[in-house]
Amino acid sequence: MKLMRIGVDLAKNVFQIHGVDRHEQPIWRQRLPRDRWLQTVLDKIEPGCEIGMESWSGAHHWARQLQARGFQVRLIAPQFVKRPVVHSDRDVHYRWPGWLSRIADAKLIRSMSRKGCSPDNAACEGFFGG
Repeated sequence: MKLMRIGVDLAKNVFQIHGVDRHEQPIWRQRLPRDRWLQTVLDKIEPGCEIGMESWSGAHHWARQLQARGFQVRLIAPQFVKRPVVHSDRDVHYRWPGWLSRIADAKLIRSMSRKGCSPDNAACEGFFGG
């Protein structure tokens, strides 16, 4: 099936690719190392495919590389991209004011981990002795 749109999550070493067809059904999900992702994308999709990525500093370089090869690239402003979620198994982090202020300053989302240690879960932790 033909890919109509892909989203690229740029990172330091591994890029996450998510592609959908014309019915918005996901048909391609893959983690690719930095040195292979561009060639893999060029082999997999056809010119005219729309590519979206968050507009961090490296995104402009990759956007120029893709546009030079005939792809339509849309850079998304960071405030419109889902914020990262921070998980922690250490209750002490949730009680340390310095950590809380750093999380708030970075506009990150705090979330409950698999063990259930979270300020959102404070009532249950208190009940169960957490």
